Amino acid sequence: MAKREYKNLSKDEKLKEIKETFIARAEQEAYSKYISALENDDTKTINYFESFGDDLRKIISNYRCFNQNLLFGFETKTYNESGWMERPVFFEKEEILIYVHKNGWKEKNFIEVAKGKNGKWTNGIWAQSNTGGNVDGISVWGEIHDTKELAIVGACHRIIKFHEDKSWNGSDKVIYLALEFIETILGRRPVQLSLF
Repeated sequence: MAKREYKNLSKDEKLKEIKETFIARAEQEAYSKYISALENDDTKTINYFESFGDDLRKIISNYRCFNQNLLFGFETKTYNESGWMERPVFFEKEEILIYVHKNGWKEKNFIEVAKGKNGKWTNGIWAQSNTGGNVDGISVWGEIHDTKELAIVGACHRIIKFHEDKSWNGSDKVIYLALEFIETILGRRPVQLSLF
């Protein structure tokens, strides 16, 4: 027997499926709103949620992604061929190198910043030491800042935090350079200009 479409399930069948689903902490708010709509027969809210996908996992994931997209002014719902929401394209993306150890072959540390459609900025980092790293790129799940400068400062602080407990001899250099870059961005340190 073919499985029925999720949207055609009864209210009780939908609630049963939710009860049998592992709900991550980050998803609890979305599930609570959806469950409340189902329990109260709120057709408008149910239809809104179910416009995000054809199964429970996609509905909740795409709903959450769309709400994050809105924080950066991305209001279009675009889905890939599998039914998952597409990542929006940020503007004015810039990569800023903090430090490269041994001519770039390893231990590269840089930050990225980019602007959303509504003018809000976010950042990503690539922080590495000799024993591991922390990498996250530009996305709607990143930090939200009002200006490019604050996004840069936020990313520098994240790289500093990563390196604070590392014993790698390059970590002190990365922290120093990131702090120096923060001072320059905030206008508290004059920039050294070279004629050659």
